[in-house]
Amino acid sequence: MKLIQKSISAFLNNYMTTIPAMIVIAILLTLFHALILVHNGAEKLVTNLESKVTLTFYIKEKADPFEVSTLIKNLETHTDLISKVDYTSSQDALNLLNKAFSLDTSLIEKYNVQLPASIVVTPTQVNALDDVTALVRTTAKELLHPTKNSDKATSKATDDLKAFLSKLETSTTRVLSFFLVLFGFGAILLIVSTMHITMAHREHEVTIMHFVGAEEHVIVAPFIVEGFIIGVCAFLLNVLFVLILPIGDLSTAIARNALIAEFLFSCSLTTLVSYLATVRVLK
Repeated sequence: MKLIQKSISAFLNNYMTTIPAMIVIAILLTLFHALILVHNGAEKLVTNLESKVTLTFYIKEKADPFEVSTLIKNLETHTDLISKVDYTSSQDALNLLNKAFSLDTSLIEKYNVQLPASIVVTPTQVNALDDVTALVRTTAKELLHPTKNSDKATSKATDDLKAFLSKLETSTTRVLSFFLVLFGFGAILLIVSTMHITMAHREHEVTIMHFVGAEEHVIVAPFIVEGFIIGVCAFLLNVLFVLILPIGDLSTAIARNALIAEFLFSCSLTTLVSYLATVRVLK
């Protein structure tokens, strides 16, 4: 208890060096937290784009409704490839067309316009597009409209879409991972430098304690605890910054995990640097 009281007292008495160190570390932790959330947001964006990729298959006019229903139920069982199957009847398609373009219904009725029914399949991921297409064409048998003339164009569009999303995901992951690693190394170096500067202003205390015959562990212990206190205070200030800024949503698992990592990182690094800096002065 006396050790903790002594360390807190030293922390407060040397506020000219401990508080700036605490603020610098807190700012670095906040920037790190923001970068992690940006990385997570980019991954969610790519996933969201992939979830909007769908395949549309048109049903023949005189297709048996029972066979169509069986086809849909069969497709829905393939949860490894398909996340959703939607059916749009010919009448529903016509209603959507009327609503979208405000068409004259009497004109449509006059010319007896008929739109084909369709099923819209949402793959679990973009890479499953080819497998889903093959599955539907195999399962549907004679229910689908013939699309031989457009198969080549559809295949090319699918390949282009997969290549684009794959490139987007790879580029986003690489860029943000690079900045995370770069920022991590930079933050460590800056924190180490800040803590060394802080301890350098206390070198005379260590020297005096050493000259009066204090043992090494007695000298080092208060500085280790003080380093831990700086780390804890920096983390708490970081939480305050996170709550104030627009990135203040701590309800998500990624945000909570980031805070746990920041706490461990801050406290362990400041404690270790305090120890090493004190031992360096003793030597």
